[in-house]
Amino acid sequence: PAREFGSASNAAGSKPGTSQDTARMIIMTVNMSMLVDDTDRTLLALQEIVSGHKGYTADSRKWYVNDQPYASLTVRVPAASLDAAMVQIRALAIRVDSENITGQDVTEEYTDVQSRLRNLEATEKELLALLTEVRENRGKAEDILAVHRELTNIRGEIENLKGRQQYLE
Repeated sequence: PAREFGSASNAAGSKPGTSQDTARMIIMTVNMSMLVDDTDRTLLALQEIVSGHKGYTADSRKWYVNDQPYASLTVRVPAASLDAAMVQIRALAIRVDSENITGQDVTEEYTDVQSRLRNLEATEKELLALLTEVRENRGKAEDILAVHRELTNIRGEIENLKGRQQYLE
């Protein structure tokens, strides 16, 4: 997470729904092109660096042009490890030909996911209480099934939001 102040979104200088003291959630993306001495050895070293930072390889591609090996790698590392990982990755290069760093602020989306999650969990509790009540009053099977179906839908939405929340974190 990083902090961002002075947004032009409103007169107070912060985005609606957030305070200036709210830590921003930024997904950083680094695109780098580099020349290396040994492509295969560098790929192995990159794997070690990434796993050492509790990351993983999301995509890997290797190809040849006139017997010259080229590779493209997409890796994911936790935000807290990005700077250290980049230092180690740059050290593998003879030279870094290009490097582009961009950030995507997902703070608003994360806050929205949290709010929707709270609302769905409250609805789930109410539906569970309703299901218990219908069963205790020996309600019709179709009433029980209708509440159960709605509970199943709500549970699916909750699981989807929890997955999104985890991804954003």
